[in-house]
Amino acid sequence: MLAGFDWGNRSAIIVAALWPERVRALVSCAGYTVIDPGQLHVEPGSPAQLHHAWYRFVMNAPNGEAYLRSHRGEFTRECWTLWSPGWGFSDDLFAETATSFQGEDWLQTTLHCYRFWYGNADSDPNLAPFERQLKNRPPVAAPTITLAASSDPLFPASFTEGQEKLFQGPYERRVVDGSGHYIPKEAPKAFVRALIDVRSMVHG
Repeated sequence: MLAGFDWGNRSAIIVAALWPERVRALVSCAGYTVIDPGQLHVEPGSPAQLHHAWYRFVMNAPNGEAYLRSHRGEFTRECWTLWSPGWGFSDDLFAETATSFQGEDWLQTTLHCYRFWYGNADSDPNLAPFERQLKNRPPVAAPTITLAASSDPLFPASFTEGQEKLFQGPYERRVVDGSGHYIPKEAPKAFVRALIDVRSMVHG
């Protein structure tokens, strides 16, 4: 049973789609978020989407690594604030989480991800077979509950509309009112409720 949001959600979707025999149930924050980097190379998005994706282009700039290295705390805090406008997270919570932003592995992984998305970094050739499979958007067979946040500017609730065809097993979409991007922290009761309920979808 898998559950996740943001990168964790994308990872969970990929595992459920490519290795269905290993996943019995899924709770997805923001739905089917697997992207096609090749498409982003050609069409990075509408002006509104680019407005919310500003952080990606900072990291793709020639001075992006130097900037992120010296401003990672301010940079990530601004992202949290913009992505979850009604959350009001505490300084202590951010400080506790921000310790994970200090390592070199976090910096290089983050930079490489967004540079690869927009054609400014090479992919791992060992992953090419999986990339080809994901390009066709394989459906998820496991019973799934999708949580759509009402106040997430990155993946608005409308993003998950019409995604039923990407989930072939029992499927339910729930809108989480008042939540921004970080559903597990902003709406923990809704997140845990989905974890409990998706089990009943498995057992019938």
